Amino acid sequence: MLLAGLIVQNLLVCIALVLLSFLEARTRKSLALLIASVGVFLIGLASIGSWLYPPLSFLVILVLAFIAIGAWRWRWLSKTKPGSSSRWHSRLPTILLAASGTAMLLTGIVGRTQPDGETITLRPPFPKGEGFCVLSGGNVLLLNPHYMVGEKTAASFERHSVDFTKVNALGFRTTTEKSWNPKPTAPSEYAIFGEPVFAPCSGKVIEVENSRPDNPAGYANRDVNGANRVVLSCDGVHVWLAHLKQASVYLSRVTTSKSALRSA
Repeated sequence: MLLAGLIVQNLLVCIALVLLSFLEARTRKSLALLIASVGVFLIGLASIGSWLYPPLSFLVILVLAFIAIGAWRWRWLSKTKPGSSSRWHSRLPTILLAASGTAMLLTGIVGRTQPDGETITLRPPFPKGEGFCVLSGGNVLLLNPHYMVGEKTAASFERHSVDFTKVNALGFRTTTEKSWNPKPTAPSEYAIFGEPVFAPCSGKVIEVENSRPDNPAGYANRDVNGANRVVLSCDGVHVWLAHLKQASVYLSRVTTSKSALRSA
């Protein structure tokens, strides 16, 4: 599902730039509207996209391409004789770009707000400033695929899950030697594999599973017993830490609130 999302995301970027390059715009006003609409579309796409392949640094190239194409078209139009206003049906793609871009941007904003209902505060389970980031999180489907509950997608108990990842020096989520592979199979080929995981809250450990084999990346296991995990009880809420490395979980009593368990 993630790979399909990445393909669609990159395809939409290419379509937007192609439309910016060739869509009819006979006057400066219509061209300005086209440039603005494509800009809104790309900003909206950036707000909901999973920038793993290409990585987030690709947005710099995307911005430069957008500016270059817009400047080229503006300069070309300035050298030609002004035409009549564009026909109404030729403006339809511009309107659709602006509308869909606005919808995606609003979705990205709403999906990052705290949802209604009772919540608890959790700390990040990884050290800050070391390349860790959220892969799937938020309270809308476009940001968090766990909201799509089905036989081949998330299970009901995963609805509020958050997936974390780590990026390497090049901005990819895999190890450096696997940077150009968007979805390796072996867990060890991901930059996050083997990294320490800390408890996100101070609570009581109520369940530990430490003996399950490491599943291939992307392997769908709908059985909760198939994952190495630790379950904590924090403020009356069960907090799950899952997809842990086999035989890596050990518990320790600490005096600070940073961690109550660790998984390598």
